[in-house]
Amino acid sequence: MNGYGYAGTGLDSSGNLLNDFWKYDPINDSWSQSASFIGTGRKNAVAFVTGSFAYVGTGYDSIGLTKDFYRYDALNNSWQRIEDLDSAAAVYPRRDAAAFAFNNKAYVVAGYDGTTFYSRENWEYDPARDTVWKEKTPFPLVGRRWATAFAIDSFGFVGMGYNYSQEYFHDFWRYDTTANTWTQMADYAGNKRGFAAAFVINGYAFAGTGFDGALRGDFYKYDYVNNQWSQVAAFGGLPTSAAVAFAVNGNGYVFGGVDTLGYRNELWEYTPDNTVGIGNPGPMNSSEITVAPNPAMDRLIFTHLDFSIDSEFSLRLFDASGKLVTSSILTNGEKALNVKDLSPGMYYFSIAPGNRKTPPVTGKVILQ
Repeated sequence: MNGYGYAGTGLDSSGNLLNDFWKYDPINDSWSQSASFIGTGRKNAVAFVTGSFAYVGTGYDSIGLTKDFYRYDALNNSWQRIEDLDSAAAVYPRRDAAAFAFNNKAYVVAGYDGTTFYSRENWEYDPARDTVWKEKTPFPLVGRRWATAFAIDSFGFVGMGYNYSQEYFHDFWRYDTTANTWTQMADYAGNKRGFAAAFVINGYAFAGTGFDGALRGDFYKYDYVNNQWSQVAAFGGLPTSAAVAFAVNGNGYVFGGVDTLGYRNELWEYTPDNTVGIGNPGPMNSSEITVAPNPAMDRLIFTHLDFSIDSEFSLRLFDASGKLVTSSILTNGEKALNVKDLSPGMYYFSIAPGNRKTPPVTGKVILQ
């Protein structure tokens, strides 16, 4: 949030369940302590961000499985308890669930809920509703824990993990929030596993590390437009499981976890190469795409698109965390995009032809 990454709760090497939280500043490469989580110390919780707030809930504390949820206000550095996962008390508490968020809604999927087959449930969090939690179409296969999730555009993706029959998976499923349906996508290109970390940069997901009976350090990039995975640089530390991950300002970060030396407090930064990096012109057009003004205050103008390639182009704008904030279709040689309602900061754009057969052009802009 707001150009910072946050990490907290979990278990330390002495077996203590924690409730402290820390903020990472990527510009100064420094950590500072934030207000502690006001729930009980716990491990295996989920976290997501909607709008200007972060949320943390579920997990395992000293009593057992939990389903309470809390909201973090970064501006005031304060926590507030919100409605439990299904306050009607019809839902089991859980740990090891997966979560993703976009368009001011979030989804908590699956997890270990103490039942024989684990949970398949899919719960939507909508802060605009009187009852903020609503059950949606469940995950399509048997329940699982330790799955990995992320969101790109208006879709959520859930995959990998471990089921009650002690099987690991590498499948991935796309959840369409509008249609409330699941569709199977390309399998993860690495080994089947659980406890993998993931982050999103400029419309691409990156997932890696984890555990499949052995610790893993490989990483892969997911291009959802072409529905394909490709291998990228391996994790910089030792093979690691149960780490946390976030993206800030076009880079990915993986923190903590467990490796062969024990519990870790290392933070590793991933910088994407020029095939997905910022300012990569790619092979899409024969003339340079320009965006002006940059920095901008109320609108961006994109010019010099090569319409000999296609009759229209898809424009997507992402914030510094990789979340899609707006999209538009370009149908002529110049397009003005209204950005006056967006917060100041760094943003990334991606422009792709409608035929989706050539790589997008990406770049960065600053809003004042």
